[in-house]
Amino acid sequence: MTLSVALAKMISEQLRNPNDLDINLRMEFGPFETVHKWKRMSECYEFVGARRSKHTAVAYKDAIYVFGGDNGKSMLNDLIRFDIREKSWTKTGCMGVPPAPRYHHSAVVHRSSMFVFGGYTGDILANSNLTNKNDLFEYKFTSAQWVQWRFTGQEPVPRSAHGAAVYDDKLWIFAGYDGNARLNDMWTINLKGETHQWEHVEQKGQCPPTCCNFPVAVAGGKMFVFSGQSGAKITNALFQFDFETHTWSRVCTEHLLRSAGGAPARRYGHVMVAHRSHLYVFGGAADNTLPNDLHCYDLDTQIWSVIQPAADSQIPSGRLFHAGAVVGDALYIFGGTVDNNVRSGELFRFQLSNYPRCTLHEDFGRILKSHQFCDVQLLVGPDQTVVLAHQAILAARSPYLRAKIKEAREELNQRIAAGEEEASEVYSYKSPPQLKVLLPEATPEAFNMVLNYIYTDRIDPTEKDEDPASPGTVLLVLQVLRLALRLCVPRLRGLCARFLRHQLGYGNVLQALQAAHHARLACIKEDCLRSSPPQDLALRLCARFLRHQLGYGNVLQALQAAHHARLACIKEDCLRSPPPPGPGAAPVRALPAPPAGLRERAAGAAGRAPRAPRLHQGGLSQVIPPPGPGAAPVRALPAPPAGLRERAAGAAGRAPRAPRLHQGGLSQVIPPPRTWRCACARASCATSWATGTCCRRCRPRTTRASPASRRTVSGL
Repeated sequence: MTLSVALAKMISEQLRNPNDLDINLRMEFGPFETVHKWKRMSECYEFVGARRSKHTAVAYKDAIYVFGGDNGKSMLNDLIRFDIREKSWTKTGCMGVPPAPRYHHSAVVHRSSMFVFGGYTGDILANSNLTNKNDLFEYKFTSAQWVQWRFTGQEPVPRSAHGAAVYDDKLWIFAGYDGNARLNDMWTINLKGETHQWEHVEQKGQCPPTCCNFPVAVAGGKMFVFSGQSGAKITNALFQFDFETHTWSRVCTEHLLRSAGGAPARRYGHVMVAHRSHLYVFGGAADNTLPNDLHCYDLDTQIWSVIQPAADSQIPSGRLFHAGAVVGDALYIFGGTVDNNVRSGELFRFQLSNYPRCTLHEDFGRILKSHQFCDVQLLVGPDQTVVLAHQAILAARSPYLRAKIKEAREELNQRIAAGEEEASEVYSYKSPPQLKVLLPEATPEAFNMVLNYIYTDRIDPTEKDEDPASPGTVLLVLQVLRLALRLCVPRLRGLCARFLRHQLGYGNVLQALQAAHHARLACIKEDCLRSSPPQDLALRLCARFLRHQLGYGNVLQALQAAHHARLACIKEDCLRSPPPPGPGAAPVRALPAPPAGLRERAAGAAGRAPRAPRLHQGGLSQVIPPPGPGAAPVRALPAPPAGLRERAAGAAGRAPRAPRLHQGGLSQVIPPPRTWRCACARASCATSWATGTCCRRCRPRTTRASPASRRTVSGL
């Protein structure tokens, strides 16, 4: 009783003077900070530690330890400490030989020690002794002592701007820059025991590209890598590494249809930390800008989001090469390079949320898959495929389905009142639900995806095909979009439209355009026609049209126009237009059949009897007898042996006639094969001419046959 009275008296006395409230007492019962609030903490002054960038920061107990970096003039190797409770900076005294001044190194905490690996050392101003390191130092927090490790066997290549993580009592080193090229190898060393030996890790799976200046974070037994400097291959992709199987995989979220934002823009020099089941990304250089927004990735729902700070936040400016650490439920950001290449000594605190994760959508998805307590049958498609669902959820998410359920219930009640059907139990596990709703305009596959969205607020169109840009996936999403319009689900409609805009490309735009036309989706048709780059679509449509329309009557004009327009692909189509009678020859089209009675009218006008119809084949002809009762069918003459025409012409002392195409009493000269002769004295350069690599002074030449068969292309 005495202790309670004394405690109450102490609290009441301090509440009378809030300014004198004991700090320790406040920390014991709070403080209760506003969630998602940025707050500027005490700045690190020059007499404690210089302003810096390219340093490291780690959390140990209730303090943040900052090591190394550069102040714009020289490299640093001091160790400074920020006390979370006291909110003050101090310089840490050390025993032993500390690491040489460096930046772009890595630092991790294992048990009661901090391990510093690698980095870039030397004199910046004198530009001397600049080199990468592969040494490993241990700082023991309990004794404030530096110890350098010695190794046996092979060692990693000296590097800087790499990534480091601790898992299963091991230090893992990944990628970096060795002074000549970016790396993507991985090494590990056991931090327990007396044997200090590096081990090279054989990586499997979809490994990230060679990169540097990227952060790593460990969560859920996996190491995550986001963006970084990787030359032309720089992306905003998120990769995860499984420590147990040594397998990399790319975390792909673009194909998921749900109401969520995209991944942050590609960047380097940023910070990424893990807190519970979330990854937080802040700062960095993103396409010549320094953003200061905070991105969050939920590992459970695979959703990227931008955290909106509280209204009274003191938001830090954009920066790169800063450092971050998590203490409790707060993220601390220190230093970095801000505008105009100025080093910063600021410290900011961001209050992270610690709410239990909502599992509403996952719970609805499980009850849909279990088919428990279903009270409606949906007969989908012309085959009336049965799909079980729950009336309340369907009515809440779709006005169209709500109206259909009301209509079906009224019809069911009328049948029961008329004695045509008996009423069944509301929930009968022995028989399917009695209420049936017909949806003949839907397809089962597309409707199941819409139903998954109604229950879980997300769908994955790549369950059967992993490529989100494949024509099959795009056509399936088009069907889902059509159903979303029909069922009045506006959010799903917007998600499908956004997915199609991002996935339309050279390999699927024609199929999507045709499907959108038949489905009367004008907005998707416009997206297909505007898909980037539009010239690819126009060229492909025109090229396909020309391939189908090229023939004997237009190939020469098309070839001439394509040559002047420098369209090599169309010129090749003209030269290869099927079916050519010989190499380089234009295709021959059959002449249209003459009108009925034309032969008789022409013969009567000339004052002679009409000629008997003849069958022409291979230069030989045969009279076709008039049809009559019992007339034998007309058979085509066999093709003459090869070279017969030339031998017959030689025996008669004349040149062989040019081959002709006969049809309906009319004939047309078949042009002989063309060969390409070049003014540069080449024997033949048709291929190089078609690809635009020859002297472009080629002329088509024809063999001497008849005046009607000689053709040249003027201007080529």
